[in-house]
Amino acid sequence: MAKLNFNTNVVPRQALRPIADLSLGRTIGEIEVSDGVSPALPSYPHKYLPVNVIDNVSKEGIVMVKGTIISLITNQTSLLSASPSGLPVPTTSGTVPVGDDATTAAADWITANIDDDYFGYEQSVISLLVPANGGAASELRYSALDDTIGAYTASTLASMYIGANMPAGIVYQDVYQDIRGLNLNYQMHDVYGFSCRGFITVPFVDTNQITFGSDDDTQVATLSTSSAYYAVYRKYAFFYFSGANNGGSSGQVLTSDLHGKFVPQGTSTTTAVTAQTVGLLKACDSRFPRDLVSTVQTYPGSQVTGTDTAGIPAMLYHFAKAVLTVSLSAVPTNAQIVDAIQHGKLGLARIALVLG
Repeated sequence: MAKLNFNTNVVPRQALRPIADLSLGRTIGEIEVSDGVSPALPSYPHKYLPVNVIDNVSKEGIVMVKGTIISLITNQTSLLSASPSGLPVPTTSGTVPVGDDATTAAADWITANIDDDYFGYEQSVISLLVPANGGAASELRYSALDDTIGAYTASTLASMYIGANMPAGIVYQDVYQDIRGLNLNYQMHDVYGFSCRGFITVPFVDTNQITFGSDDDTQVATLSTSSAYYAVYRKYAFFYFSGANNGGSSGQVLTSDLHGKFVPQGTSTTTAVTAQTVGLLKACDSRFPRDLVSTVQTYPGSQVTGTDTAGIPAMLYHFAKAVLTVSLSAVPTNAQIVDAIQHGKLGLARIALVLG
């Protein structure tokens, strides 16, 4: 039997080697290896984002429709008055509104501690979602939709100002208002994810052929509530460009406008990819209807892809109808919608995301 390497005083007979010095940054923590399509960054929408659409079924408010380009607010986000508050570090904490106290007559919001309370933010949530704005400060306007929902936002509130930010990804589902705790017995939605890579299809508008407007139509100083842009920006993700200036060319570098919609970052064939780049345009498609879809019988008034949409994909049909209703000052017929698409005024844009 081998002898233990200790003498009678329990002193080791061999020298002990100290633990390696870990102060040189050689331990870098966990490494997530993935395809980078959807990073593991669960996020809550910012509490005070305006309601853009009301869900017909749940009657909840949607604050960002799927396909919106988003930015992330973290604990490093500027806390300037013109920017929404960042997600503070635990030592500073803070509170978020939860619900209106039913025991008091006047509005008296119950608040939750961000780090310590159930209706605060989960420990794993390190960021909040807001629309990207292409690197220019923007404002988000409240409307009567906020009054209908009756949560933390209202039409009487001043616009929500967002400082210049950088894009982080695209939300792949509708993002609902964060109303956790507003009702004691109801919670349908929680954290959200987003995509950095992949292929996305959204409607497009050639502003050289249709009077459409732009993101400036939503800002106080240049407000134009009668423009087609203003009519659709809350409800749809889309891409708009001027075909008169090389817009819509394959390979074009794309960025975000003030509300997370796709626009050309530049029209030159040598436009560089920057921190504001969101994707690369692969093609604009106006070749509809096709594949005999126009012969598929759908119930009149259902507006489901088929005979009721004249064979136009429902996503494009609804968007085109909304745009043309403004530009024509009348609800367009199916024939007018098909004609506008086949003339290249509207269609579907195929975009490769290049974030992350």
